[in-house]
Amino acid sequence: MTAAYNEPLGSILTIQGYVKDKLIGQASYNIKKEYQKTSLRTLVSTSRYKNHVIGIRDNSRSSTNQPVRNLLNKARDGMDMFIDSKWNLRVWHDGLCSSNTNIARIGVDTAGSTLGCRHNAHTFGGIGGTHYQSGWQVDFEAAPLTGYCNPTNRYGSDQYHRHGGRYVYSSCNQGGLKRLDLDYIIFQG
Repeated sequence: MTAAYNEPLGSILTIQGYVKDKLIGQASYNIKKEYQKTSLRTLVSTSRYKNHVIGIRDNSRSSTNQPVRNLLNKARDGMDMFIDSKWNLRVWHDGLCSSNTNIARIGVDTAGSTLGCRHNAHTFGGIGGTHYQSGWQVDFEAAPLTGYCNPTNRYGSDQYHRHGGRYVYSSCNQGGLKRLDLDYIIFQG
């Protein structure tokens, strides 16, 4: 854990995506004044901040050409919710797409967007999350915006299945799944 995780967030937070040490794209957010003196650790680990939109996306400092989606695939999914979208930053994101349980420590505000929830409650993504919907389950360190059945992408191999129900990456995959080893780096300032 870096010391910055425990320090006040400041006015800007940037999430960069790397594949094999190559910068693929980034999303930069202007942090709302009421959160600038709070640490990222506090914001993502305290239920007091559940579903708070803490940052407004700054497209002048962010990728706008969907670099992760274009690298991964151009199928129905494959979108990185930070780098490929224009959505604002949300912490303790609970209820993405109205799933039974869909919590991500860091996510985005997809309110008003049909693109984010094309698979309704069978959709998950973000950083540090758990998803459960009608017997389908996955825990993840990081995941692109993923709809299922037949998910078309995932990040790395750090997903975990702890329920006795169906696992979203294997219970209905038809062999079209692509894996991308994307690493996030989060800068604050």
